[in-house]
Amino acid sequence: MSNPHRIAVIGAGPAGVSAAVEAARLGFEPLLFDGSGSAGGLVREAFEVRNLPGGVMAGCEVAAQFAELLGRWGIPVVHASIASVECGMRGVVLRDPAGGAMRASAVVAATGTEAVEPSIEGLPGSFGPGFYPSARALLAGSPEGSACVIGGGDAAFD
Repeated sequence: MSNPHRIAVIGAGPAGVSAAVEAARLGFEPLLFDGSGSAGGLVREAFEVRNLPGGVMAGCEVAAQFAELLGRWGIPVVHASIASVECGMRGVVLRDPAGGAMRASAVVAATGTEAVEPSIEGLPGSFGPGFYPSARALLAGSPEGSACVIGGGDAAFD
C-alpha cells in the first residue's frame, strides 16, 4: 500500500480541481485521481463556457487553465480510476480496478458528470434512442432528428 496522503480527491473536473487546490491552500497534501489523467472533466467537451470570469472561452481552454492552476500548486493528476473506497477508523483505503491500494486520511468524491439514469415521471427509465446521458454521448451517437440530453453538466447546453 502506498504512503498515506492527507486528502484524496476523486475526479479532476471543476469541483475536484477546486477541492484539491483548497486542500493545498489549507496546508494539506492532496492526491488527485482522474480516469482521464488530465484536468477539466466534462468542461473539456464544452464548445463555449460563458459563466466564468475572463469572457467566453472554449472548454479546452478552461481545462488548460485548471491544469495550469494545479501546476502552480504542485498537484499532479494521477491517471487512475478508483473502483472502491473503504472508510474505517484509520482513514480511507482507495482501490483501483487492478486491486492496487492507496491510503488517505479523507476523500472527496467529485464525480458529478457520470450518467445517472433518471427516475422522473415522463422520462424513460433508461437511456436509449433519442435520450443521452451527456453532451459527449449525444455527439458520439450522431443522432438524426430530435434528441434529449438528461444531465451532463453545463456542457449539456452546448
